Amino acid sequence: MLQSLGVQGGQRLLDIGCGRGDDVREMAHLVGDSGRVIGLDSSQAMIAEAQKRSEGWTLPVGFILGDAEKLDFPSESFDTC
Repeated sequence: MLQSLGVQGGQRLLDIGCGRGDDVREMAHLVGDSGRVIGLDSSQAMIAEAQKRSEGWTLPVGFILGDAEKLDFPSESFDTC
């Protein structure tokens, strides 16, 4: 999946339906310190688990509770999702 997205260093990515954040953390390795990966999920339990699993990480990840049909990000916030 990540190869088909062409993820590169420095990119800003959004993972809609991130669940426990496994893909978010994997993408964070690819974008490196100069990038950012945000995981969005509609389940508070999944966001809490993703945050727990990402504790102590120095890579640029973040997790947000939200609705994929009502994204509240400015235009061009992400390179891909």
